[in-house]
Amino acid sequence: MRQPRTHSAPQNEKPMRQREIIRTTLGELIVAVTDEVMPIIRDPSGLYRVVSYILSDLLAHHQVRVSKQVHMKMR
Repeated sequence: MRQPRTHSAPQNEKPMRQREIIRTTLGELIVAVTDEVMPIIRDPSGLYRVVSYILSDLLAHHQVRVSKQVHMKMR
């Protein structure tokens, strides 16, 4: 996995909060969320339900960008 890049606001603006850009694949994201939820939820069906809710919320309510390389591969 690549090192995350950070962005900050221009010098004349106050940053509301600093964002961290993480480049990852959907599979890596699923594994990471599953690994974090696993110690809390022991039941496999409940585990996957919670992971799917978290991923659905993340993808629906947060800015997720698809790289240009992915667009080109899909054509």
